[in-house]
Amino acid sequence: IFKGCTLHEPAKNKMQRNVIQLSSTSAGMSLPSKWLKKWNLKKGDNIHVEEKDGVLEIKPSAFKPEEKKVEIDASKYKELIGRKVVALTRHGNDEIIVRNYSQEQLKIIREYMQKELTSFEIIKKEKDYLVIKVITEISAGEVQNIIRKLISLLLEDISKVREYMESYDNSLLDDILEYENILNKLSTSCSRALYKYYDKEYTKFTFVWLLEKIGDDFKFFSHNKIKNIKPETKKILEKLLDNLEVICKLYLNYDGEKARNFYSKRKELVEICLKEINKKNDPLLFHHILSMNEKGMYMLGLIIGTN
Repeated sequence: IFKGCTLHEPAKNKMQRNVIQLSSTSAGMSLPSKWLKKWNLKKGDNIHVEEKDGVLEIKPSAFKPEEKKVEIDASKYKELIGRKVVALTRHGNDEIIVRNYSQEQLKIIREYMQKELTSFEIIKKEKDYLVIKVITEISAGEVQNIIRKLISLLLEDISKVREYMESYDNSLLDDILEYENILNKLSTSCSRALYKYYDKEYTKFTFVWLLEKIGDDFKFFSHNKIKNIKPETKKILEKLLDNLEVICKLYLNYDGEKARNFYSKRKELVEICLKEINKKNDPLLFHHILSMNEKGMYMLGLIIGTN
């Protein structure tokens, strides 16, 4: 019944426990008294039990994992220091000590913290080092809701591009850029939570990353402010937007027939885009279409793998 069991705090000495048959459908085991006393647990108290890869983890409600701390030398990363700090937070680090930073690097770090790391603060700043620490965390239970919010933001992007093709109103592009900032913050927080709580959920990691990258494509589209799109190009762009809308909704509610239709239309879009690029017809826009189309295909592969 129990393939393995880990008590948190992790027991220093290995223990064996006999399985106690409680009923025809359930079993239990005794818990070490030393561990119970440490966490002040008594009859009727709740404990958290979670299965991971065949191993049962048993934790008291008050249990908190040890904070992950890391120290880096900023001089190694130059102008990439902001991306380094973001990467460290995504990988579950709770405190980052940055040594040998320059004032220009401090400015870069602050810019990234404002854009993406809203749950982190600089809690200490000295001449030769600074300390960045997490202030707020999202829970494991919030991850799925955040993924839904990311999808909702992309659906808003799709809607804004459709409106833009009719009006060429630049305020619609500004809306997309605003959504992209929100998407970056949410995807960073979501990736961090996945690393901390679901370290084997590679599919979700990749899916969140793809959502962020498609958001980047919408950002590039907005920055380019493409005007006077040809009618025939609009039709192709509309096909892409239809396909992206389908793939986003497939994650929320899988439908095999819609998945097959997406795949067929995706192949058609690839052929069209390559022909138009070779003809040098709206090459910038068709590169955008091709890029988003392929990311949609990667998303389909991940969705099929989990349905």
